[in-house]
Amino acid sequence: MHIALRIGLHMAIALSAMAAAAQQTADTATIELRLDAMAFFDNKELTSNIKKGYTLPGFYLEPILGYGIGAFDLQAGIHTAHFAGSDTAKRLTPILLIGYTPTRWFKVQLGSLSRSQRGLPEPLYKPERVFAERPATGLELALNRPQVSGNMWINWERYIERGSPFQEEFMVGLSSQYSPNGYSSTSNPLGFSANLYAVVTHAGGQIDSTNLPVTSIANIGTMLAYGISIGTGTTFGASVAAYISADISPNPHIDYKRGHAAHYTLWLKALNGLTAQAGFWQAHSFINPRGEELFGSVSMVSKNFNQTHRHLITAQATYTRSPMHGFELRFAAGLYADLCQIKARSSQGAADYFYTLTIRFNGPLLGKRMAKTPPLP
Repeated sequence: MHIALRIGLHMAIALSAMAAAAQQTADTATIELRLDAMAFFDNKELTSNIKKGYTLPGFYLEPILGYGIGAFDLQAGIHTAHFAGSDTAKRLTPILLIGYTPTRWFKVQLGSLSRSQRGLPEPLYKPERVFAERPATGLELALNRPQVSGNMWINWERYIERGSPFQEEFMVGLSSQYSPNGYSSTSNPLGFSANLYAVVTHAGGQIDSTNLPVTSIANIGTMLAYGISIGTGTTFGASVAAYISADISPNPHIDYKRGHAAHYTLWLKALNGLTAQAGFWQAHSFINPRGEELFGSVSMVSKNFNQTHRHLITAQATYTRSPMHGFELRFAAGLYADLCQIKARSSQGAADYFYTLTIRFNGPLLGKRMAKTPPLP
C-alpha cells in the first residue's frame, strides 16, 4: 500500500507540473493558414513476376487552417488528389487533426496524421504510400528525446458498418531509435544507432459480413548502423537489418506462415543533399503487406510465381534540395537486381528499376499571433 501511495503521489506531482507548464503557455494563441501540396512522377520499370511495373503521375493538395493555444493545436482542411489522365479528382477527403503537447518531448495526435514514412524502411513501408494514398487517420504518439525517439500510431484504413461488402482494415506501426551520440540515422548518421520497427496489418472485423477469413500479419525488424565522418558534411556508414514476418490470424491461412529476411547496406551521405546506398537482401518466406513487394516472397501477379527465396542486390541514389523555405525538390532512382533470375539467365525481372521526382511545398501562407486570452478557471 505504501509503495502504491508513493507511485500515486509521484504521478500526481508529474501531472500537476505538466498542467502548470501548459497553463503558463495557454495565454497566447496563433492562427495560421498553411498549404501542403506535392506534384509527383513515380515510374516503376518492373518486369518481375513478383510485381509488374506502373506509373503514378499526379498531385495532391491540402489547404489547412491551424489554430494553436498553449499545449493544444487544431488543424482542419481538405485533401484532394488527381492522377494525370483522370477525368476527375481521385479523391476528396476532409482533414481534422487535434494535437496535445504536454512537454517538449512528447506529443499526442488524433485525427488526420501528417504525411511521413515515420522512419520505416522500404521493405516494411514503401515510400510511394506517402504521396499516393489518402491521409492516414487514427492516433499517434510521438517521443523526441536527444538519445531516444520514436513514433507509435494506428492508421484506420477502412471503416465498416453492418452489411458492408468489405472488411475492416487497419495498420499499427512502430518506429523507434536509440542513438547514444544524439544523432539521427537519417539526417546526420554519425556514430552508433539502433532501430526497432513493427508493422501489424489486420483485415476482418466482428461485424464483417464478407465471409472472408480474418487476416492479421506482423512484421518486426531491427537495424544496427554506424556512421563516420569522411569530410566536411560527408558521412559514410554501414547497417545490418533483420526482419521476421508471421501470419498471426486466428486461423492462419497465408501461404507463408513464418518468414525472415536480412538487409546489409553501405551508404554515403553528402552535405549537398546527395545520398547513395547499396546493399544485399536475402529473404525466406517473407511477407510484407505494406512494404515494397519486390522484397517479399508473395507474387502480386499470380501465386504460381511465389518465390520462397529472394536474393536481391539493391542500389539507390537520392538528391534532395530545399531552394527556399517550405519548398523541397527530391529525385530518387533505384535498382533491384534479382540474383536468382540472373543465375537462371532470365531477362525477365533480372534488373528492375524505378525513378521518382517530387516537388513539395509544405509551409504557412498566412499567420497571426492573437491577443492574450485569460487563463482557464
